[in-house]
Amino acid sequence: MPAFRYDRYSWRPEDCLTAVLLMYEEVQPRAATDPVLSALLGALDPAIADVRSALGNLQDNPLTGELEQWDFERDQQYGDTLHLVNGLTTHYDPEIAKAAQRVLRLFRKYGLHLTHDGYAKETAKIDALLKDLDEPDAKADVERLDVETMVDKLRFAQGEFHKLHKKVIDSRADENKPPVNDVMPMLRMYLQHLTNYIALRHDLDPEGWKTEANRIQEIITEFSAKAKARKTRASSEPEEETPPVAEDSTVTTPVAETTAEEVP
Repeated sequence: MPAFRYDRYSWRPEDCLTAVLLMYEEVQPRAATDPVLSALLGALDPAIADVRSALGNLQDNPLTGELEQWDFERDQQYGDTLHLVNGLTTHYDPEIAKAAQRVLRLFRKYGLHLTHDGYAKETAKIDALLKDLDEPDAKADVERLDVETMVDKLRFAQGEFHKLHKKVIDSRADENKPPVNDVMPMLRMYLQHLTNYIALRHDLDPEGWKTEANRIQEIITEFSAKAKARKTRASSEPEEETPPVAEDSTVTTPVAETTAEEVP
């Protein structure tokens, strides 16, 4: 069996947690005789507890659903703008291509994967990006590329997220639970380590680890299908065609830095 392939960042926090728990249950009997697996599960325990706590906090807050929607909306607007600008870097008109390359450098300045960050870090980076895009030279490039409307949509979504996030923070001022997006990176990291390890064990002993590997693949297939269906529903009426961009889908390869013309 090849390495498990999936985009763990596309899974909603609650789905990611459920998938981890199902995988944990499947392989836990092996931990008694496998010290590496035992250590992995031990590292997962506090990550699971943190995400459970954060999700419980979110689910108790009536503003959470709207906040998540605006976070999704700004992620979509950021991704759509980035993908279009990236495509324009190879435009047949050299002036448009050069303008696109300059704007793309501003996106790269804050990291092409910023939508994978926690709420606070992502918000700060998008604020800084929008400020850079308001500079006269950058503004002229944005106009030359005809992406002003897309940037305005990103700015609007960011503003709505800001307002709602402040309301959520104010409503839990007396609580000490972290936002779910701040604790998800640890869970996702150990999810990757766990699936990598199961794939390795299966490669070394295909028959001995066949049952566990097949079950892990079933879980990945199920939750990847849910993420894909949600993404399809969200983009069922696209306003603009954008160039396809490869996802970070191989669990055995960490997110890599890209060149100025590459978008993850």
